[in-house]
Amino acid sequence: MITLVCPHATVAALCSHITAQLVTFNDLPDLLLHVEVEPNFSRNGYAVANGLQSQPAFYVRSERKIFVNAELFLLAEHTEQVSILAHEIAHAVRHHLGEENSLQTLNELETDRLACLWGFHSEVLASRSRTEGEEYIACLCLWRDEEKFRKAAGCLATRKLAGLA
Repeated sequence: MITLVCPHATVAALCSHITAQLVTFNDLPDLLLHVEVEPNFSRNGYAVANGLQSQPAFYVRSERKIFVNAELFLLAEHTEQVSILAHEIAHAVRHHLGEENSLQTLNELETDRLACLWGFHSEVLASRSRTEGEEYIACLCLWRDEEKFRKAAGCLATRKLAGLA
């Protein structure tokens, strides 16, 4: 069971919504994650060091914590907020299970796929349609078929590494 702890009322309500949906998945690990909401990431050392100041949220493995950029996150539509949190929770679960990939594109696709498998596919696809290219979306649309998804994700990651996508 995944437990999210967040003192911020609005974000805590979203966390409750997401964890209520995750309860139906018996194969998830027991994981306690803290969600810290900051006004923005200009003073967050991790965000600054990793160029994440313009991100609405990110997960820090060493702290088992999701950081939320209130300045950006709270302005997003509800579906976008759900997508963002589900994606960051998926990062935490994949890290906990040792399933992270060192190729960023592949890691992000696999993390998005996990959020889709949990039932957040409409939110993730809507969100990514605004931020990613057609090839990423076409690959993500294969989330139901693991074999086709992995093949397409591998091709996209290779093309990105070669500077072709």
